[in-house]
Amino acid sequence: MEGMELKIKGKPVGPGAVLSIKGARGLYTLKSVTWSKEGLVSLNCVGGPAGHTCWRSFRPERVKKILG
Repeated sequence: MEGMELKIKGKPVGPGAVLSIKGARGLYTLKSVTWSKEGLVSLNCVGGPAGHTCWRSFRPERVKKILG
């Protein structure tokens, strides 16, 4: 779904946004957004606790805070 703007908590977000996620330790940087055929959104991020950086995908409703 190229060209769609994603808004979380009323704020537009895109690659480079720093997110705090409910139930996940550390901060995550948004790298890409994907939509399934059913229209479900996945936020593909890199981050986590210091020393344990990894790639993770989250649903937008798990975003606690948008930090940048």
